[in-house]
Amino acid sequence: ASENAKEKGVTGAPVNEGKDGPSLPTGKEKTKSGERSAIPSTLFLKVKPWALLSIDGRKTDTLIHNRELSLLPGRHRLILSHPEFPPKILEIVLKSGEKKEINYSFLDDMAFLWVDARPWAEVYLDGERVDTTPLRRPVVLIPGEHLLELKHPDFPTYRQVIHVQAGDTLRVQKNLLP
Repeated sequence: ASENAKEKGVTGAPVNEGKDGPSLPTGKEKTKSGERSAIPSTLFLKVKPWALLSIDGRKTDTLIHNRELSLLPGRHRLILSHPEFPPKILEIVLKSGEKKEINYSFLDDMAFLWVDARPWAEVYLDGERVDTTPLRRPVVLIPGEHLLELKHPDFPTYRQVIHVQAGDTLRVQKNLLP
């Protein structure tokens, strides 16, 4: 079954500690009573552009783009991390033997900014330099309010408060020449 990642949240998944470090459970381990545990579930995880993955509080050692994971049935908390985006927390529930697919794009939760400044300008957002015009790609923004500044050594700094929502593409054009 395919599910939209925006409808999910994640809680911890059991991880086995072996001599080679932590590993995800296979579902074939014996319980304390000696019984075999449930049939593992399969999670197909597709992330754009990519993510570091933590499952139930334990970091995995790989970058995730397209990955098939075997997890024990139950509730799991997945944390998808990328250095350019806020982390995404997903809560999922897997049934014994279930196959589930999650598709998530960090870009779906972001906004985009194009800036065209004449003759050119250094682009600052919330006090941090992000690029110089002309931009080769849009600046990715967390939705909300931001202070945009365009700086050129020969002209006064242009300042504008901008408001963006997820999915927005804002275009700002400014002629800095007097």
